[in-house]
Amino acid sequence: MHDFLNRPDSLNALCHFLIHPTKRHCHEEPDVILCTPMYSISGCKANDGKGMSTLVGYDINLYPAYVLGFSGNGVRVAIVDDGLDYDHCDLKDNYDSEISTNLVDPEGGKNYPIPRGKTIPKSQGHGTQCAGLVAAVANNEYCSHGVSHKARIGGIRVLGERVTDSLEAQAFSHAWNKVDIYCASWGPTDDGMTMDMPRKLALSAIRKVWREGRKGKGTLYVFASGNGGAFNDSCGADGFVGQPEIISVGALDETGSRAAYAESCASLRCAVPVGSLERGGNILVSAANFGFPSN
Repeated sequence: MHDFLNRPDSLNALCHFLIHPTKRHCHEEPDVILCTPMYSISGCKANDGKGMSTLVGYDINLYPAYVLGFSGNGVRVAIVDDGLDYDHCDLKDNYDSEISTNLVDPEGGKNYPIPRGKTIPKSQGHGTQCAGLVAAVANNEYCSHGVSHKARIGGIRVLGERVTDSLEAQAFSHAWNKVDIYCASWGPTDDGMTMDMPRKLALSAIRKVWREGRKGKGTLYVFASGNGGAFNDSCGADGFVGQPEIISVGALDETGSRAAYAESCASLRCAVPVGSLERGGNILVSAANFGFPSN
């Protein structure tokens, strides 16, 4: 634990203030589909005009990057969420126990975000889905692959019944000298009314690791901007997204415009083609307990 988490004020009421984050789901209906051989590559990765969009080539330009040798090899990514199914056949070969932990139930195992042998409830499969999008292995004849299919992936379980400032600080600084990228796809409720921000300890942790991580190059923090666009929500209501240390990512629909559910604000760093609720991006994700999200 770092010095900034061992100060006397880490025990005050501020760090135990309850926070109620909402997971920003990879939409399961209807733009997430079951895995079949004909959908082994999702439309946002390589768009041939028959899936996510009729605009041929409108995708994240992933495969040209692979040709140049970029596959995530040597990069360690920590998913800060509700856990991770580390025995999943799409994830186990890339699982990194050194950057994983369970802050919700520390007795469950120091390097395992979910206690070993435990069946993961569907409500706690969000972190596994996010991990699959990042680092699901390639060429295992099982569904699709992650964007960075050779990256090492870890899970930091922090979302539970009680989320506090001190827990967020621990999550965003866990194994900070080993993690290259922290990813979070949750935030305040996307209802157009709720606002929230990082408290003292979490913000201090992020700023320190952002400056000093990756051997002085600075660790990266990537956040989803939010899914409350239909409620006129703004990602400016999320104080994490608004921090200069955070790379916030939004979603585009099949025409290249902001997706109806996506949130926008001045802090948005980039947006990627995902699809709309009517015409999905065929995102293939890993679901807990060796499954896929079903419609």
